[in-house]
Amino acid sequence: ANASESARDVALQVVPAVQQWNGAKGTLKFPVTMTVRVPSRDAKALDGIAALMIEDLSALGFPHVKLKHSNLTAEGEICLAIDPMVASGNRFASQAYQLDVNDSVEISASIPAGVFFGTRTLLQMIKIGDGKLPHGRVLDYPAYARRMLMIDVARKPFPVWVLKDFI
Repeated sequence: ANASESARDVALQVVPAVQQWNGAKGTLKFPVTMTVRVPSRDAKALDGIAALMIEDLSALGFPHVKLKHSNLTAEGEICLAIDPMVASGNRFASQAYQLDVNDSVEISASIPAGVFFGTRTLLQMIKIGDGKLPHGRVLDYPAYARRMLMIDVARKPFPVWVLKDFI
C-alpha cells in the first residue's frame, strides 16, 4: 500500500479473511506499557483469554502488558468484553466478534469463543502492522458451521501458491 492509500482501501491480510472491514482515517500505535482490560462483570468468563493474549503480546515484543479489571477504557488499551448484541440475527452470531480500533481496541462478542477469535485477528494485525493498527471496525463470523480445511499433501503435492489461494 502506498502512503496516499487510506485505511478504508487497505484489505486486512489476516487468516482466515474477515467478513467485513470498514477502515477509517488514522492509526493506533500501542504504548510501551500495554494494558488488556476486562470489564469486572466479564472477568470470570474472559480472564483466561486475557492471560493468553498477554502471553502472545509478550511473544510479539510487548513484554510489559498488564491485566486490568475496569469498566472505563483508557487510550491505548485492549478491551475484551461480552456483548450479547454482536451480530445478533446472524446464524453464526455465537462465533461472531466485533473488533474496533480507534484510540483503543475493543473486541466484543456474545460468548468467550468469539472474543478468542477476535484476539487471533488482532494479534495478526499487530504483527503485520509492526505494532501500528489502522483505525476501523472488523465484524467477523464464520461462513460455515464448522471452521476447517483439509488438504491431503501426502498423496498430492500442491505448490505453495495453491495453498495460499486456499487460505
